[in-house]
Amino acid sequence: PRADLDHRLGFQYGLFREARSNASRHDYDFHDERLLTCVRSPWAVVRSLERAKPSAIGPVRVDTTNDKLFRRQIPVKIGRAETARVMRFFAWLIAALTFLAYPLVAFWPYEFTEAFVVNHVERGSLGGWSFPERGIVHTDGPPEWVEKAIGTHAIDVDLRVRPSSLEQEGPARIFTVSYDADYRNVSVDQQGDGLSIRLRTEGRDHNGQPAFEVPGVFDSDDWIDIRLWIRNAKLHVDVDDERVLTEWLQLNPLRRWEPSFHLALGNDLSWDRPWLGDIDRATVTVGGRTHDYVTDPTLLTPPWFFRNQRPPGVAPYTYVERDDLLINLFGFIPLGVVFGCWLRRRRWGYPTAVLLTGLTSLAIEIVQAFTPSRFPSLNDLVLNTLGGAIGVTIWYLAAAVRRAIVRRLPDPTD
Repeated sequence: PRADLDHRLGFQYGLFREARSNASRHDYDFHDERLLTCVRSPWAVVRSLERAKPSAIGPVRVDTTNDKLFRRQIPVKIGRAETARVMRFFAWLIAALTFLAYPLVAFWPYEFTEAFVVNHVERGSLGGWSFPERGIVHTDGPPEWVEKAIGTHAIDVDLRVRPSSLEQEGPARIFTVSYDADYRNVSVDQQGDGLSIRLRTEGRDHNGQPAFEVPGVFDSDDWIDIRLWIRNAKLHVDVDDERVLTEWLQLNPLRRWEPSFHLALGNDLSWDRPWLGDIDRATVTVGGRTHDYVTDPTLLTPPWFFRNQRPPGVAPYTYVERDDLLINLFGFIPLGVVFGCWLRRRRWGYPTAVLLTGLTSLAIEIVQAFTPSRFPSLNDLVLNTLGGAIGVTIWYLAAAVRRAIVRRLPDPTD
């Protein structure tokens, strides 16, 4: 090993210094005469050490003709050994800082309180749903009418609501068919004192943005009738039987809808867009059939819920954003390089390094499951492990290239 050679080289340097000081007597004992008569470079000493065999101990004459060359090259080799030790120290320091950086980034903004929230939904005085504080009502699965709406490109949503506050932000979800705060088919929201309609259609992203805005709808705490209906590629919004919005849509406006999304009232499926108020009527009519979500006994009202930004992603590659993909893939490449360097001399170094990157990602995802501001996902686990494998591969390829270059260098002893 290089470190062992450096150690023995330093030892021989000490012997040569002592021999030089006693050169006038020429009676210093050495084990191998070749180490004294062929001092042309540090590598000559190293190679001689490898080939040297014990020999009879006796006085030999020290050849000092190359003393100047010896004094110039041997200290350089010893200095390189000291530099290597310093570099190893900084390499371990960089590796430790790299490893600690991942949890610091993964758990930002470090919100570990109020993870479990009580669901405050209750029945109102008129038999509807009341949300005095944060709460939610949602279906157990995708509504059956969604696929039919995608086929007919027609839907009619009728709501009767009364806000508890005239200024609600988020936007606060009154009615939504979505996966989380970032993916939806349609939602009726309150933004400030205005009405916000998000619709996933051509010209708008997977979150229905930019939204259709109607200002001043929630300017009082009275009951408000809101009707949203789509027919013949046209969106209509009525408030208290008065038309407030009409927008032409492209042909087949609902063809981009996702049939697996669930329906929720009073909040989003990520449970972080609460709306405060009362809902007395919430119906959806598709294909001549009306679905009432005030009297529907199959709706779920869990006593508590985990306040996370989205449900855990247990199905990989279901919803993947490009930015999220690039961050999770390339973000773990440095960690793979660190593990590859650390385990480079182990027998099973490559698979062990890849396994360690996967276990590190798994630990982060498990902790994120209990962090309200973050969410676990198999997408992240798969992409992190793949990025770590790329980093380990980069390290092993770089090491192989370096060894090939060193082999091609001319022998300094020639």
